[in-house]
Amino acid sequence: MRKWFLFLFIFIAQAALAQVQVLPDLEITGENQTKIFLYKKALPYSPASALTDSLSPYLPMELPPLELQEPLPEKPVLTHYFDANAASGIRAQLFYRFYQQKAKLRSLGLNADYGKPREDYQRQRIALLADIDFSKYLQLRAKGSYQESDSAKLISELKSGQASILTDAFVLGDSEITEFANLLKFTEYVQDNSGYNTRIRSLLWQHQHQMEFAKYNLQNSLYLSGENTVIMTQLKSPDYFFEQSGLFVLYNKKHLIPGFSFHSSYSLDFDKNLSIGNYPKVITQDYESTLREYPYIDASSKMRHSLLPLNLQLVYEQGYPEYNLLGLRAFKLSNTSLYFCDQPKLCKQESDLVALGFQDAFENSTALSLNFAKGDFIWDQSFALALAWLSQQNWQIKPYSAPFIIQSDLAYAYQKWQAELTYCQKLGAYIPAWETLDGKREYYSIYDLDLGLAYWVAPEGQIYLKGLNLLNVPHIIHKELPAAGRELLLGLRFYF
Repeated sequence: MRKWFLFLFIFIAQAALAQVQVLPDLEITGENQTKIFLYKKALPYSPASALTDSLSPYLPMELPPLELQEPLPEKPVLTHYFDANAASGIRAQLFYRFYQQKAKLRSLGLNADYGKPREDYQRQRIALLADIDFSKYLQLRAKGSYQESDSAKLISELKSGQASILTDAFVLGDSEITEFANLLKFTEYVQDNSGYNTRIRSLLWQHQHQMEFAKYNLQNSLYLSGENTVIMTQLKSPDYFFEQSGLFVLYNKKHLIPGFSFHSSYSLDFDKNLSIGNYPKVITQDYESTLREYPYIDASSKMRHSLLPLNLQLVYEQGYPEYNLLGLRAFKLSNTSLYFCDQPKLCKQESDLVALGFQDAFENSTALSLNFAKGDFIWDQSFALALAWLSQQNWQIKPYSAPFIIQSDLAYAYQKWQAELTYCQKLGAYIPAWETLDGKREYYSIYDLDLGLAYWVAPEGQIYLKGLNLLNVPHIIHKELPAAGRELLLGLRFYF
């Protein structure tokens, strides 16, 4: 019995001693050239610090002598970005940017595009941009654009210019004002509708700022453009249940909408996150952005900004899940509920022209996104159920809106080559009965297949070739508007 007790005592003593590690003493002499690595392994070597460094005598003798020089003034770094492409559908685009760092003139830009989707449709657009930083807290952004579009019955011309000034962080009494921004935009829209001429001139002033006082955050926004005026104010503060919550008010001449906004996120694990929040906002609508998206419509109606009092988002994200089947690297599951006041819509007129109108709509979408990766191969897969109803039209389903969307994006890189494939299905959309010849709803689906191939001819230059809509299924935006078909696109992209 004593032997077992003695054996157990020796075993416990050995286990305890195994947890204690006694490191040997390091004896380093001045002749050892590795001393600098033992003492400064993780620190970068710099000549300026080495002159007064106690370890300088122990540097290898073959290193050149240390000489300090006056630092030269940093010159602005010049960067150019150029992208040009042309497609067989008779369209071309040009995109150029000039960037500077550590200079007041931060960037200059040029955008130009031309398109002729059908024989009787044609458009061209050009825009100039400039960014100027007067100081760390004062920036100026300027933009001017011109656009012209022609169709069989409608000729439109648009000129616009805008300037925005951003100022950050200045103190007013006991409060700090941040993100102080003002935008001034002038637009002239001229339209010839079969000999009937319309000229609209508008001036938009947009102001936003945040004010910090005590534990509260006050956000104010003003969108002033004639009768199209919107005011939004929001007061936020941290509370017990949410990271931040508050009350907001949205106002225009048609609506006065109070509501509750909040945001909170929960870290469920090292790479698992759940977030929920309601983020109300105002979506600006003007002639330039509308005609850039729909160049062949009658936009002579009064413009309205869209109010979004309900923007409820629930998102669950996880990176590197336990079951990494096929190289699953991350996935995201989200649900979004939106309610729009004065959402833009396209409607057919008696003259067969498509005009701009506005409607109230409720949308709810549930989406699952998966990301796979294996070496140089990346695959993004998404599934979405997107439902939309028109609240002012007896809650009927929104036309031209697909409720089921499936999309696959694949990318592969090999040395200087890059290949991409995108396949998208949009199922269940319909053309409303009042826009069809037989007075019945006409359902349709879109199947879209794109292929892309790019080659780096130099570290700063790339040539790319894309096949768009290879299945040649029309991308219907509206029944009376031209729909994009199959195209072959060739482009150049350079950095210098």
